[in-house]
Amino acid sequence: MSNSKIGARKKEIKDNGDIVIDNFKFPKTAWCRLVPKIISEFENITGHFFIDDTWKHIVNCNYDIKVMKKLRESECVGKDDLMHYDFSVNVGGRKFTNKTMTMRGAITPKHIEKLSALVLISLHGLGECGGSVCVVVIAILISDSL
Repeated sequence: MSNSKIGARKKEIKDNGDIVIDNFKFPKTAWCRLVPKIISEFENITGHFFIDDTWKHIVNCNYDIKVMKKLRESECVGKDDLMHYDFSVNVGGRKFTNKTMTMRGAITPKHIEKLSALVLISLHGLGECGGSVCVVVIAILISDSL
């Protein structure tokens, strides 16, 4: 294992709005169209995972989300339960929680693929995922087959 430090990346936002990271330039003309499209696609695909629109309150940045760790094992479904946290948001005195969100019974592989593509492009961007992966991600995003 190497203890060497990872070099700092050069990040800059140009006067014209272009984002530059190291030698990769992401023009404002591209990201100002792509970001709203990705947000819209996230909203569209998330609607396929939940029965109602309660999830929209949880992801709304205008509201503070409260996350609480489950303290007792009895609060967890099982020892392999990955959800050891509860979360809630207060919207005008009405409390929405993870327990008020109802998942749909059947989620198709196509919806999971599209959500995965959105997460990939959101977390890694176009510059990190490489040519062929980016083509697949963008093809899934613009696919009208869902």
